Amino acid sequence: MKINFEIISDPAIAKYNLKIKKTMDNNVVIQDHPDIDIVFVSKARKIVLFPKEQYSDEVYETQNLLMKHLQKEYLISGQTIRVGNIFGTLEAEMILSEKFNIANACIMSVAKFLENEKEQFALDKEYEKMYIKSIVSPTDEDSTELGEVEHGEDKGSIRPGYIRDFGYGYHYLYEKKEKGKG
Repeated sequence: MKINFEIISDPAIAKYNLKIKKTMDNNVVIQDHPDIDIVFVSKARKIVLFPKEQYSDEVYETQNLLMKHLQKEYLISGQTIRVGNIFGTLEAEMILSEKFNIANACIMSVAKFLENEKEQFALDKEYEKMYIKSIVSPTDEDSTELGEVEHGEDKGSIRPGYIRDFGYGYHYLYEKKEKGKG
């Protein structure tokens, strides 16, 4: 289900389109980010960030940026940011507020964060397309025809004709030196 919402403030009118799902236990899940899913656990007043596929440094960096953003907006307490009980998750507690619905304020702040990140998503996609294109169909400058580059006699760490038995990891090679030459 896609939810559109408007937030009207004095200086400007903000509109955001987010892919939001509501779970059976009334948690809200935002799935707009390509690396993470953002879950608002209403009963525990928590925000939990799940990696979409595999956990990596890039995913952690995204989670960290979002937590810093929410902390700068004073929507979560920096003291409550911690790893979750599921591998690769980060969680934090939302602050208490009698004046505002803190969950709605967090959703609006996440929408702002995602809006700022959209340009980076596009750049990442474009870079990946260019990289794949350069690998699949390289330019004449970046490629050579077969036989154009001559092969060396010895390549790599395995020397031709030199066979090692298992268990003999360290060998001492002695050279016979003639007296007076070295």
